[in-house]
Amino acid sequence: MGLRSVVVHEYFAVDLDVVWVVVQKHLPQLKRVVRAMLEAGPQS
Repeated sequence: MGLRSVVVHEYFAVDLDVVWVVVQKHLPQLKRVVRAMLEAGPQS
């Protein structure tokens, strides 16, 4: 089960410490990838 499924369907079972670690570890890379995609513009 992915993080989204847990957050959406098992809200009260979410360990906020784990979510925070995921955000700190993965969000910077995601931000770089999304920014690069936006700068590249639409692909044909």
